[in-house]
Amino acid sequence: MVEDDAAFATTYRSETIEEPDGTTRWVSHSELIAINLRQRDDISVASTTEVPFDWSYLQKVDAGRAFIGSWPGIFVYNVEDISAPSFEGFHRTQGWSQEIIVDGDRAWVPTGFYGVRILELD
Repeated sequence: MVEDDAAFATTYRSETIEEPDGTTRWVSHSELIAINLRQRDDISVASTTEVPFDWSYLQKVDAGRAFIGSWPGIFVYNVEDISAPSFEGFHRTQGWSQEIIVDGDRAWVPTGFYGVRILELD
């Protein structure tokens, strides 16, 4: 997603970790990636920020915030400074959200069967 002079995406990767007892386990990671588009001839990754959930997806970037969905809810990051996104909050939802409508310090999140959740943003 592109907002102003930046692009945003989420990535997902998994790895195996060998435990001291010789067993292995899977560990999954999600990250928010911010890409600097200010100089079109020198596009670069401005930051990568770990999302504290093993699988997530970027839903919307609006008003200096990135909204990242996951099955338990929505993570909100302040992305006004793309070189240092900061975690703003987590909002539990019921069901998967398909759309987020932002207006000022509120976001409306339709979740189908469960209705519309209103998020109070800081």
